[in-house]
Amino acid sequence: MRSNTRTEEVLTGVGLVPGRAKGRVFVFTTPPRIEEDFIGVLDRMAGDLEKEKEDIFAQFVRLIITDQTFRNRLKTCLDLGVSEDEAVDIALRPLVERLRSADPFFARKAQEIVQIIHDILHNGTFDLPIDEDTVFVAERISIPLALKLKTRKVAAVILKELSSDSHAAIILANAHIPTVVGIDPAKFKAGEVVYVDGEAGIVSRKPIDSFDRREHIRKGRIFMTADGEEVEILLNVDIPEDVFWAERYETGVGLLRTEYLLSVDLGRVDWERFARLNAPVIIRAYDVGGEKFHGTRGAMRLLNDLKEKFDSLLRIVKRYPNFRIMIPMVDFPDTARTFYDYVTARGVRDVGFMVEVPSFAWSISEVNDYATFFSVGTNDLWAFFTGRERGTSDIKEQVNPVFGDLLRHVLNNSQRPVSVCGQLASDEDGLRFLLSLGYRRFSVSPSFFVKAAKIVENWRKDG
Repeated sequence: MRSNTRTEEVLTGVGLVPGRAKGRVFVFTTPPRIEEDFIGVLDRMAGDLEKEKEDIFAQFVRLIITDQTFRNRLKTCLDLGVSEDEAVDIALRPLVERLRSADPFFARKAQEIVQIIHDILHNGTFDLPIDEDTVFVAERISIPLALKLKTRKVAAVILKELSSDSHAAIILANAHIPTVVGIDPAKFKAGEVVYVDGEAGIVSRKPIDSFDRREHIRKGRIFMTADGEEVEILLNVDIPEDVFWAERYETGVGLLRTEYLLSVDLGRVDWERFARLNAPVIIRAYDVGGEKFHGTRGAMRLLNDLKEKFDSLLRIVKRYPNFRIMIPMVDFPDTARTFYDYVTARGVRDVGFMVEVPSFAWSISEVNDYATFFSVGTNDLWAFFTGRERGTSDIKEQVNPVFGDLLRHVLNNSQRPVSVCGQLASDEDGLRFLLSLGYRRFSVSPSFFVKAAKIVENWRKDG
């Protein structure tokens, strides 16, 4: 997060949730540990989560903290005199081991779940003197605290740290609470009146209407380089609630991950929100196998043990004209043709393939007749290209001329649009590297969207 400076009356941060508000500052500090039965705390927190019926992740956490196996392990540890923090870690260990993998998405979610349970332990049931006139100021917040802010309908939130990829941020976003990130709580006095602009990332001690907000705003799907070339920027979406960020930035979805939806009723997802984006929504079919879910890793699983779930996704894609299906882990042109025939026979015409396997990358010219588009998954492509375990190397190592030759080959030998949805596109040096190779379509993490737009707008071929 960039540092922020204070003028006499104005503080600037990063706008996370749009909207304007006025209120009195409440500066939050972490309360002391709850001195009561932890199981009782879990019961009350489960009740709070039960109310969030449309929040799939909240329901997933609720299932965990009400699971009898988890509770039995937790109680056993507590009865043996193990500290509460350590007892939580031990009780969650089987779940964490299943979720944690070389895939950074699942590793991040596993760690987030562990942190949520610890947060429930430390501050799940405390009360706060906050209401609709409160501007809540803190270093950071957890999911339990975000739910409390939503329930109390606070006017605005100002935080020092909060990733837009976190679920606490999604809760604030869905509650439409104007939020600014990157400002130190020490800059505020309890009880003072401030004005918040969650779009521009401005907090002021005087009315805010007079500020020129244009330089802070980055919205849209198409941006222009300094040379006048068009560049498309879409978003990578981890869970359905992340559609908020596509709405917020007025762009589309270049990668909707579906692994998290394997255990979720697809009918519970608000697909209509995606359909209203007026932009492409690319749904990646379940990327399962190998170190992620046990078993053979590869696209053909979608036509075998996952066929029923894959067909469910195809029915959803067919329903909305802006939806696309994208097949991961394709190895050879024959595999692409098999999927093209299968998908189109079910009425889905826009079929894309992820370029993640070197054999597929080198034979890209033979697949043009079976694809509407391609998207390069640089994380897996780099791992297979170098023989390294996925996620073990610094992302900046991919800014490599030899790897660049492979990426350039894919772009130059495809007759279809090619984007990059891998982590390399969400890195400053990586995005500039990809622009230099000729790529003009990207899908990035929501937290990187504004930075990506600025990099594109300032980019020139001649450097």
